[in-house]
Amino acid sequence: MSFTEEQQEIIKLIDSLLDSKHSGYGWGHFQGDVVPRVLAYYANRHLPNKLKIVGPNVYIEDVPTEFDLMVVDSDANPITFTSAYPGERIRCVVEVKRRGVFGDIDTFKKKVKQIRDNFDKALYTLRFDKDKLGFVKEPRVNCKAAYIAVSETVNPKREGSHNYGSISRDLLAPYPAFILQDSRSSTIQQGEWQRFIKYITSDS
Repeated sequence: MSFTEEQQEIIKLIDSLLDSKHSGYGWGHFQGDVVPRVLAYYANRHLPNKLKIVGPNVYIEDVPTEFDLMVVDSDANPITFTSAYPGERIRCVVEVKRRGVFGDIDTFKKKVKQIRDNFDKALYTLRFDKDKLGFVKEPRVNCKAAYIAVSETVNPKREGSHNYGSISRDLLAPYPAFILQDSRSSTIQQGEWQRFIKYITSDS
């Protein structure tokens, strides 16, 4: 199966699992559980033997932020009685959305910035540098971060409408955002799944 076919299959499977009975008010947490599981199932097919994906709802040790998925060393185990993994065993943290971030444009931007801030808090610590008289970021863990949405608006139909995909990418930088489908036209965004897999499996 090609990456494009797999991307299409992922979208169809998620849509079938989260049909109209499971998409309305009150089903948000259920969707937030199902979508990461589907993505993890397909992503694990491509991971080298030294890596595996864990989640949903996992943590980095000593960091309070919850992540949907994490790529960890294949022999890594959570700390006993928790879903938190030692920082040195984590390679990538992943935020997952089914239909991007909801809200008016101001709320949308605030929520996306919060995702970026969560990535920063997880991956870096602030240290006061007395020579520079300010705080500097230092890596907390040797890992990356990524955002992936099953669908989001990337080609708005009306002139002047917001391109939420582009806004997400701009606000999340330097962290990458991967969007599998345009939510307005249901058009597959070619190569996004393949790029996501390449990113989470690369050592750089």
